Amino acid sequence: MVESVPIHEDIKTHTGQYDLWIKNYQQTLRNLGAMRYLYGLL
Repeated sequence: MVESVPIHEDIKTHTGQYDLWIKNYQQTLRNLGAMRYLYGLL
């Protein structure tokens, strides 16, 4: 069970490598969705 996914400060401030952090965040959400599907939690 995941309560929340942290958001990197670069995303919040739109600085640094925010685009990389956004891609990582999106992939994390996809991974969590896939795990939910695999374990029949839908």
